[in-house]
Amino acid sequence: MTVSSFLITEIKKLLTNKFNFYEETVFLYATGYFEFKKGSNNDMTKMKQAIQVFELLGENELKEQYTEHYSKIVN
Repeated sequence: MTVSSFLITEIKKLLTNKFNFYEETVFLYATGYFEFKKGSNNDMTKMKQAIQVFELLGENELKEQYTEHYSKIVN
């Protein structure tokens, strides 16, 4: 198991509190980005889902920041 995979597993264990919306959303985006760097097929879906969560929560500034990052890596 790589260090990255180990960290992902450990972070998932820590995010059991349902009030960690921000942390879980950032983690969703980060795992999507990690998978993107590894060449996985689910990468873009996870990153888009995280951006949608920020939009649904009304976190427009965060949505803009993550959308900007997403646009930079996709183009």
